[in-house]
Amino acid sequence: MKALVRKDWKEFVRDLRFVMAAGLFAVLALTALLLAADYVASYQRDVASAEAGDRQTWLNQGERNPHGAAHFANWAFRPLTATALLDPGVTRYATVAIWLEAHLQNIGVGRPSEDQATTIDTGDFSLAWILQTVLPLLILIFAAGLVAREGERGSLRLLLASNVTVGRLIVAKVVGLARTVAFVTGPLMLIALVAIALSPAPFDADQAARLGVWCISYAVYLGIFLLLGIAVSAVSSRTGRAVLLALGVWLLTVAIGPRLSGTIVDLLAPTLSAQTFWSQIERAYEQGLPGDPDADTRRRMLRENTLAEYGVETIEALPVSFSGISLDASERYGNRVFDLHFARLYAGRDQQRTLMRWASAISPLIAMQNISSSLAGTDELHHRNFARQAELHRRRVVNALNGDLIQNGAGKTFYQYNADATLWRSMPSFSYDHPSLRAMLPTIVPDLALLFLWLLGSLACVTGASHKLAKEPTW
Repeated sequence: MKALVRKDWKEFVRDLRFVMAAGLFAVLALTALLLAADYVASYQRDVASAEAGDRQTWLNQGERNPHGAAHFANWAFRPLTATALLDPGVTRYATVAIWLEAHLQNIGVGRPSEDQATTIDTGDFSLAWILQTVLPLLILIFAAGLVAREGERGSLRLLLASNVTVGRLIVAKVVGLARTVAFVTGPLMLIALVAIALSPAPFDADQAARLGVWCISYAVYLGIFLLLGIAVSAVSSRTGRAVLLALGVWLLTVAIGPRLSGTIVDLLAPTLSAQTFWSQIERAYEQGLPGDPDADTRRRMLRENTLAEYGVETIEALPVSFSGISLDASERYGNRVFDLHFARLYAGRDQQRTLMRWASAISPLIAMQNISSSLAGTDELHHRNFARQAELHRRRVVNALNGDLIQNGAGKTFYQYNADATLWRSMPSFSYDHPSLRAMLPTIVPDLALLFLWLLGSLACVTGASHKLAKEPTW
């Protein structure tokens, strides 16, 4: 077996096609890493500069009504982690910043995809994309000839006659190709680790753990194609036929299957348009949630209940600002409406995610994409977490500003009471807390399970192909 592994290694090294393919892969991967590292570094610098400028603008806004300041509000900027340079995920389509203002849960602005020079979507050029699409193709092509070539040369008959079993032969081919793939990808992973460590984005023990799981997941993913390629080679009588079958496997599992699945999922579980979504929110606020009165009735009831609570006859006699109470009540009811409709929106997206998982039956790429972007901190769930933290910060700030108006605006009209820089300084800046690997791991456990099922299926294919080769030789 060691001799067979050494022989295959020498053949790979002497094969100009392999050398050129490995060199091209290395150039592509290094280029992707350099571009990603530059993007993450410039992104972090821009975020830091924008945050500092936004804070200064907030502190220097001068005297104004607290609720007016709630509409002036702040920005929440989405930071990246160091592992983001491995896989951009939905970064190109996710918002960079969210405007935090009273009465409105904004969805954010600044999608990088809006700044692209062309409307044609060519995909994200990244290390993850290369590992997910380019390297599986190379593995399948080179694996396709490993066993079939032995039959064409007549060496397979000699090997089996020299007491080498088919099982040992297959194992030797798998080990030899795995060694070759590791030789090509190993240095690149080390370079990626250095790039991550030198990145200005946060890198800590949690990020290191994410990187470790990321590498293991890709090892399993690439192992699937390695085993499938060996199985195809074992059942093929000619190298050319094996290569064609390998290309068919790649087209089905990488090029066509995931895209076709995405189209089908969009048809089965379509999402609401932005216009419909916001019109439903506006209608729910004005007409009231199920079981609640409409907006006019709620305002009248609030006035009556407030006067009764303080035992006075008129708004002017209240020891607190009724304007502040009314604005705060409106804000809190709006939050209920937002929570309900955003929960429905996210439920629809979760349904799409579940349907796409079913499509992993024809493609391990779907599961791998979910795992990769989640571990890199660039998937939709991480962006959703950012949006949720930004919304909670918005509510804390707006409620605090309304509370100041309630307590200090008594006996004055809405525009007569103004706060100063003392209040602005008491409002904290937004600080995003990245979710830990432990918190996010349960969201990709189904994808990890699907990936290992694919690995077991690939092992079964290799085992079946070796049994067939032993009983019905292809030479």
